[in-house]
Amino acid sequence: MKAGRWVFVLITILGSVFLTGCAGLEIAMVGMGSSATIEDTGFFKSYDGLAPASDMDKKSHYGLPDLYYVSPKINMQAYKKVFIVDFTSRTTNINKISGLQIRQFKTLRKDLADHIAESFDGPVFEKAIRISERIDPKDTEAIQKLSADAVLMGNIKEIISLGGLTATQVEYKLVDIKTGEEVIKAIHRSTTDADKVAMGQVRRLTAVILNIARNK
Repeated sequence: MKAGRWVFVLITILGSVFLTGCAGLEIAMVGMGSSATIEDTGFFKSYDGLAPASDMDKKSHYGLPDLYYVSPKINMQAYKKVFIVDFTSRTTNINKISGLQIRQFKTLRKDLADHIAESFDGPVFEKAIRISERIDPKDTEAIQKLSADAVLMGNIKEIISLGGLTATQVEYKLVDIKTGEEVIKAIHRSTTDADKVAMGQVRRLTAVILNIARNK
């Protein structure tokens, strides 16, 4: 084989190794395939009860989030009117929400809430109403002043984006306005294309509310 052909083959092999290495690095950096973790960001009143889905749960209910809790006292039929507010971005490590500074994600706290309200209005709740109030997720007094049956809140605790892949970890809760109880709690981490962040999250949240809570 001529010297020129050997050079071409060598460059091709090195290029392939480099690209494979970059892809592996990209996947490692966004944590593709990782599950959600419990870190106290101050979003929930208590992180007690949050647990991964059991094998039985997975067989009975497709698409559950990584961690979830449903109160045994929940009464989904009572939640006719549900408010959905802007998400927060509390985190234990500021580097974990660096993605919020990327142009297409600057409004993600608003966009995720918008997407959930649109998806849940009708199929999940009789009325899922998007409101613009900013409410501290642990301010029970302010929450109980809302003129609805429940409020759905979310916290983006992680969003890291690199080369088209985006890892997003979100905490969710449904609060019964009458009692102030967090009747549904969930944490889910998804790795998706940049334009499918909301879709990957909403599917998991829907699984908890529709498939688990309604059966309670």
